[in-house]
Amino acid sequence: MARDLLLEIGTEELPWGAVRDGRRQLAANASSMLEKERLRRGDIAVYSTPRRLALVVTGLEERQEDMAAEVRGPSREAAYDAEGRPTRAAEGFARSRGLKVEDLEVRGTEKGDFVFATVREEGRPAREVLPGLLEALVRSLSFRKSMRWGSGEFRFARPVRWIVALYGDAVVPFTLDGLEAGRTSRGHRFLSPGDVEVTDPRAYLGELRASFVLADEEVRRQAVIAGIEEAVSGRGLRAVPGGDTLDEVIDLVEYPHVIMGSYDARFLELPREVLETAMQEHQRYFPVEDARGGLAAAFLVVHNGDPAQEEVIRRGNERVLRARLEDASFFYREDLSVSLEDRMGQLQAVVWQARLGSMYEKSQRLRELCGGICAMAHLSPEVEEASVRAALLCKSDLVTSMVSEFPSLQGVMGRIYALAGGENEDTARAIEEHYRPRFSGDAPPSTVPGTVLSL
Repeated sequence: MARDLLLEIGTEELPWGAVRDGRRQLAANASSMLEKERLRRGDIAVYSTPRRLALVVTGLEERQEDMAAEVRGPSREAAYDAEGRPTRAAEGFARSRGLKVEDLEVRGTEKGDFVFATVREEGRPAREVLPGLLEALVRSLSFRKSMRWGSGEFRFARPVRWIVALYGDAVVPFTLDGLEAGRTSRGHRFLSPGDVEVTDPRAYLGELRASFVLADEEVRRQAVIAGIEEAVSGRGLRAVPGGDTLDEVIDLVEYPHVIMGSYDARFLELPREVLETAMQEHQRYFPVEDARGGLAAAFLVVHNGDPAQEEVIRRGNERVLRARLEDASFFYREDLSVSLEDRMGQLQAVVWQARLGSMYEKSQRLRELCGGICAMAHLSPEVEEASVRAALLCKSDLVTSMVSEFPSLQGVMGRIYALAGGENEDTARAIEEHYRPRFSGDAPPSTVPGTVLSL
């Protein structure tokens, strides 16, 4: 009779990347380990929140499959003497496989005749196999950054605080670094009335949901999307898609709620890219735009707190964002006071590569390369002028305060500051585009000067 298997690893709050990596490894490692142990199964499902990684295997058989494997031993000449009597080599081979010499068979192969042993192993009950398998599964997970805690030697992305391991309705007993597996999980840190006693794997998601935890990643995603739509409904606004922001926030909350906050409209004087970066990358907020496509002085935050404290949560997030935007506004004003050309001298103190010199020297080489490419491609004087000028200025934004605070805006701020300093559109656009393509599948430069400089 097959039963379902549940493993939940309960932790301190995990970073988004660790949740993502843990889900992927948990599914892949469990599949290979169960196959290696000859345990037939149904589907594998992986669930997660910032405080847990969980695995549910449906229809896991009660016993391993029996195994029959053929093992090749020594050659016939080495296994038997001239009279056909077994030698010590044959006896040793049979003994190593738990067989009698009479059980060995001689078979022909491409390389000659060899002795073979058929080894049969009866499958063990799953309850005997699972304790060691689950412990090994937890230990198999690795992360870019891991830590130890207490006096133990086990490492994980964050301290492990509880383990749930059930096969059917029975606990799978094993110990991990002094922590014993059981059936007690934990609900939402603030909203749950207490611990969660998981009755069996089939009830896992429902019992957690009753304790204000949505363990299914896709369910949380839909809850966030619905919350965003509800927050902007009837206001003539829409959320700005934020790249990885949605993927990140659904792994930062267990029971998501969406609220709208606002900020001083004077910050709208900042470049849109600065506002969006401050909201998305630093705070995991969703910017909001109006019906005309311009940014509105509002944002959406997905929180994990008590919905009854919505106003307190809104004010707290508004205060945090206001501080971010005040810094950005100061950086922007300070940066505009010095042109990109005047900043080139600072690049001499920025090492590009120890044996290749500074960023200043790199920009000089880029200028020469752009001139050579334009000549080889028979490009117009206007294209050559724009690309060579962009080559000289393209690294200057690296020493601005804005790029120091928001590194992802390199190139973007170069374009903005170039236009503010009176450079023409082609030069400014080439400064931004010279980093493209930034990754596989990214858009290439859209202008000829940008293409030359990118090359």
